[in-house]
Amino acid sequence: MAVFLLYLLLVPLALPPVLSQGTYYKFKLQHTFSGNILKSCTRFMKAVYQKYPDMECKHHNTIILGDNGFETNLNDVTNICKQYGGTPKGGNLFESIKEFNVIDCNLESGDYPPNCRIQQGGEEEHNEEEDHRDL
Repeated sequence: MAVFLLYLLLVPLALPPVLSQGTYYKFKLQHTFSGNILKSCTRFMKAVYQKYPDMECKHHNTIILGDNGFETNLNDVTNICKQYGGTPKGGNLFESIKEFNVIDCNLESGDYPPNCRIQQGGEEEHNEEEDHRDL
């Protein structure tokens, strides 16, 4: 699943600088955690939907956690697109060498915010390639 997440990160690196900052910001908002306690996927995604009110409820979202199970280490994530942190899989897709702790969030019901109800899956470690069609 880490590759799925990192695909989003790599796209902005291939885009012009003006566009890449906004895309990277959206990636960080949707997939990285900065705090001590992740209360719920619904609460996490509510912050995303407040920044992007026209966004449909996401069917699936993953949140990358740091090694300590809390705050995401952005250096670990950005290192994937560097030669020493990941294996190229074609285009802008890289497979992470490092495993990441992620939390899976799956849509239970709702089409548009504020009616999105999200079910939180367990914390898992992933580094395998993942389908990214729902992005």
